[in-house]
Amino acid sequence: MKFSNLSNTILYTSLILGLLYFTSCKKENNEVNYQAQAQAAENLLFAKHNVIQLTISYFKAITDSSLNTLTGTHIDGGWTVKTNTTSGVSYNFRNINNNDQSVGDDIGRERYGIMRTLCDTLPLTEGSQTSFEFIDFGFSNMPYLTYAQFPILSGAISLELVSVNGNLYEFEQNISNLQFTDSTGNKTITLEGSLVYEWEKEQSTEYFSPDNEHISIKEASLSFRNHTGDDVEMELTASSLYPVISSKCGILKSGEGNLNFTGQSPSAATFNYQNVDTLCNIGARMKMDGMDFRLTIDDWVIK
Repeated sequence: MKFSNLSNTILYTSLILGLLYFTSCKKENNEVNYQAQAQAAENLLFAKHNVIQLTISYFKAITDSSLNTLTGTHIDGGWTVKTNTTSGVSYNFRNINNNDQSVGDDIGRERYGIMRTLCDTLPLTEGSQTSFEFIDFGFSNMPYLTYAQFPILSGAISLELVSVNGNLYEFEQNISNLQFTDSTGNKTITLEGSLVYEWEKEQSTEYFSPDNEHISIKEASLSFRNHTGDDVEMELTASSLYPVISSKCGILKSGEGNLNFTGQSPSAATFNYQNVDTLCNIGARMKMDGMDFRLTIDDWVIK
């Protein structure tokens, strides 16, 4: 009898423990994992900021009148040469030193390879169209490398000056299948879509002023694929606070927008660039499901 009672006790205890384990597992399975969304959002910022920084380098070149008389000059670390073509202007940014090593830009990053731009007329003429070409080009985190840690594998960037009003320029940029990879070749991310820049040129100088140019992203419609296969769409709506670019470092320092993660749950998020300083803010805050997530690209790597 005592043995029977003991057996029943063990049986009931086992059932209770099993039920608790099942309940715990069910709870864990129902918990939302935001890691995929956060990682994809950070890598999107990484790719987008790379494009913006290269565009700022181009803005610096087309306003550098010394290139009209000198054989070349350094812009963001790269030896830049201007060539007048039969129809327009070409700029060649050579980001390699005499020892075939990467060179540092103005914000502590390294660039390696060649970026070449070709404009079909004078660059600041309304309607002008510029294409970007990359030859063994990419970014690095360590100085004096003989390769890029994050090369651009493929893709195209074009830039059209759609309107000019005094010293106010509006450019539309189209990005097609732009692919970055890491040094192992195992992580490849892809960016497509369009950006509209509004650039109010500083009037006190004909050159690009690293402290006083006012540049913002007026519109954005970007599609991004992470190396995990996750897709993200980024939009700026009419109600958005337009992101402002720090002209000194080519990094968005304020502004907001929307993110949509295809096939993920939750799928919608908002983001804003935290203006934590007055110079270069490398990060953003994403709000999803009522929670805040800190996004950072301060190490400039594909996550």
